[in-house]
Amino acid sequence: MKKITLFLLLSFLFTGISIAQNKTPLENANYYLRTKGEVIFTFKANNKAQFHQVNEIVSIGHKHVDQNELEAEAYANKDQFQQFLSLGIPYSVSKSDNEIPQEFTSNANRAVNAWDTTWDAYPKYSEYVAKMNYWATTYPSLCTLQNIGATPNGRALYVLKISDNVTSDETEPEFFYSSSMHGDEITGYPTMLHFIDDILTNYGTNTEITNIVNGTELYICPLANPDGSYKTTGNDIFNSAGNAPTRANSNGTDLNRNYPDPIGGIHPDNLVYRAETTAFLNFEATRNFVLSANYHGGAEVVNFPWDTSNSATGSSAVSIHPHDAYFRHVSQEYAQLCQTADGNLDYMDDVYGTGQFAGTTNGAIWYTVKGGRQDCNNYFNHNKEVTVEISELKTPAAVDLPSFWTRNRQALLNYVKQASYGLQGIVTDGNGNPIHAKVYIGSTTDNSGSWVETSATKGDYHKLQIAGTYNVIFEAPGYATQTISTTITNNAATTLNVTMVPSTTVPTAIDATICTGQTAALTATGTGTIRWYNSATATTPLVTNANYTTPALTSTTSYWVEREVALANVGPATVSGTSTTNTNIANKYLIFNCTSPTKLKSVLVTTSAAGEILVELHNSAGVMLESKVIRLTASGSQDINLDFFLPVANG
Repeated sequence: MKKITLFLLLSFLFTGISIAQNKTPLENANYYLRTKGEVIFTFKANNKAQFHQVNEIVSIGHKHVDQNELEAEAYANKDQFQQFLSLGIPYSVSKSDNEIPQEFTSNANRAVNAWDTTWDAYPKYSEYVAKMNYWATTYPSLCTLQNIGATPNGRALYVLKISDNVTSDETEPEFFYSSSMHGDEITGYPTMLHFIDDILTNYGTNTEITNIVNGTELYICPLANPDGSYKTTGNDIFNSAGNAPTRANSNGTDLNRNYPDPIGGIHPDNLVYRAETTAFLNFEATRNFVLSANYHGGAEVVNFPWDTSNSATGSSAVSIHPHDAYFRHVSQEYAQLCQTADGNLDYMDDVYGTGQFAGTTNGAIWYTVKGGRQDCNNYFNHNKEVTVEISELKTPAAVDLPSFWTRNRQALLNYVKQASYGLQGIVTDGNGNPIHAKVYIGSTTDNSGSWVETSATKGDYHKLQIAGTYNVIFEAPGYATQTISTTITNNAATTLNVTMVPSTTVPTAIDATICTGQTAALTATGTGTIRWYNSATATTPLVTNANYTTPALTSTTSYWVEREVALANVGPATVSGTSTTNTNIANKYLIFNCTSPTKLKSVLVTTSAAGEILVELHNSAGVMLESKVIRLTASGSQDINLDFFLPVANG
């Protein structure tokens, strides 16, 4: 009887293997779509136009991308795969691409929390949550933990802030590291945890780390797509049985195609913003990040802007960022430090496109991505961000994780240091009050969102720029524009503090001397509207008139006077344009003619539904000066805040 049982078992195993070997690509694809909700496949297009067409439907992966051979790895959910099938392009589906070997990620035979001392295992989700809270509790003077939102499966999206004065907003550059917005590109996740531990445990004893923390507000999100990594609600183990990690989130959405795009528009993937996307958009709107990096996997290269392109082939003519030289500089430094730490063997040395330093690439020359977080931050948020592809294997064996930390540690530290370099300073008025100003370089140097603005509450600015001598322009409404020639050096800070001069002169008034118990007749001269106040911060005037008579006074008393000069009308109250209906491209607009720098605080819009709108400010030549995606939570008429800087110009 035992022999019969053994024979039957062997027969079933043999039969199962035979079926797997004989399955068609479609059968394999359907299996993974059914069990994972996602399939990874390799295709070869017939021409570049077709390659571009596929790229618009599915998510191109990082491996096998060859736009000359027209071959690439791709990811698709059920709907996307059906669209791909309609093109009739040959494809293949392999087990090695779609399944991670259990022995790579097994949590067996290790003590609880052992991963945070040996760093050679993927943490459980509960361990990740516990460790983030542990750091915030153990180092309350150095870090705070913020939950910026929840995933569809109810998991928290955590960001840890590290700073020497962690509860304050200082006049320091704000920096952001995040990882694994693709749930199966996981190497950066434990690397970020190791980085946090290194920073917190060595602060105060390691001079390099201490200086970084003392001079930077550092924000870190180790896991940006926990539902993609841990899958079903309640699952605690990465790559557990029945919970294979996926690139997409639990909605089946590639989050790195779900952001507003400079070329692809508000919704380049034709989907609403997912919970994760909205959480990060809202979070970053509250910060003023000057430099960031987003960690992925599948290659070993630092990918810099732009990712998006108008060209189906990724032509460099439409993909070069105005600050391309700066991005090449910091990307090359990161790659070189990784290569040095590796002993110049074979790490972080991928090359995509010609003229690239080994380990770096222009994203759109590699392959075009629309809706990526990198370009969104560079274009809309004035934040210089790169994408680090940290490992050739999206999920390397856990035993190899310490080697990725070793090879990236110094590069991680040096990249944070870059946030403190370049041009920086504080912009104030004559009394030392902070001014919300625009800081930029003329010509085309700071197009496409490359300029920066000062903090409205602190007046500080941080402008990262490649070495050179520049005419830096400081512009704020109500103040005379200043242009100052400044020389910037690579890997060093240049401080330039600026005091802005009001464009409207103060009214003329003289002191009055009276005896105790008398009143004083005060007079001010100047055009415009004159207002008197009893304190420097009062908002309600005592009187609006050139003359003011005080009450009877028994002690020396101070009064303040201001004059307001009405500007010429800079824009019509109603929109221009001929169409009365909305389209994907704006056809209703306001035209401003400004004789002095002006701030467009808000505009009134009327919408028939909640959703997103894109508002752009163009000059008369059609060059985009400012751009903002506005999320409307309700329909009807409402003011939307813009805070656009309008330069002195017509049209």
